[in-house]
Order: sequence, then structure tokens, then C-alpha cells
Amino acid sequence: MEIQLVLKSHEQVLVTKASQLVIFFAETLKRKTSQDWNLTVQPLPTQLKKYTLLRSPHVNKKSREQVQLKTCQVCIRLTKIKNPLAFLIILDGIKLLKLDGIQLKCSFKAHTSV
Repeated sequence: MEIQLVLKSHEQVLVTKASQLVIFFAETLKRKTSQDWNLTVQPLPTQLKKYTLLRSPHVNKKSREQVQLKTCQVCIRLTKIKNPLAFLIILDGIKLLKLDGIQLKCSFKAHTSV
């Protein structure tokens, strides 16, 4: 079983704090349940979007203002989770974390024996 979390924000500080919180939660749960899984943190490239705005739409066409928007991202992977109960506890705990200003995308893979 595998869980992949992608954390996105427009501020780098929020992304690092949220990733540290998720890592702390996963490591604490790993110690309490005495399970063994792999945790990898991979920073993703920062996306830049640049916008050019006209200050005055009627007269001064050369008067423009430029704004850029940065999106910082981090990918956290939890792999080789063997216990299904630990898998569900991790998902429930991540859902309950208070991550203000962070967009969290969670995807997971689980194999069943059918």
C-alpha cells in the first residue's frame, strides 16, 4: 500500500511547516504502531506565473504593472505499508491535520487479494 501527498501553496514557509508536520505525524505513528514503512520527501519545481496589467485602459498604454505568482510544491510518499489498519489511521490522521493555506492532494494505492 502506498500514499502520495502533494502539498501546494503560494508561500514556501507554509509548505515547509506543513511537510514537517506531516513527517512528524507519520514518524510518531510509525513508532507507536511499531510498523515499518518508507517515507520520502521530494521537493517539486516552483511554478511561476507572470501577469501584465494595464494601469490605465484608455490613455497610457505603455504604463503597465507586472505581477508574478509563485506556487511551491512538495511531494511526500509513504510506501510499503503492510498493515491495513495503519494505512487507514494514516489517512484519517492526515485528514484531521490543520493545514491552513495549503492545498493537499492525496492519492493512494492499495492491493486487495481477490
